[in-house]
Amino acid sequence: MIGGAFVPDFGADRDALLWFNGQPVDLRDYLLGHGVPEVGDWNALNSVTAVSSDGQTIAGWGVGPDFLIHGFVVSLSPSGSKGD
Repeated sequence: MIGGAFVPDFGADRDALLWFNGQPVDLRDYLLGHGVPEVGDWNALNSVTAVSSDGQTIAGWGVGPDFLIHGFVVSLSPSGSKGD
């Protein structure tokens, strides 16, 4: 698993992504699918800056429900992970 961001047209907009076996996956969709409903309230998940070696902990930054930039760390349970 690799984390990062997609920046279309070198603009200010960006979306946090994970890559599994060369395939990009939207971070918000991935987290919602793994039982993290809180990300639905965030205005944007902008970038993944770190992923643990087992893929269970993901860190990054984005724009929270308060429209301010925040860092985040999400720990997934091993039984809910699709990180293979």
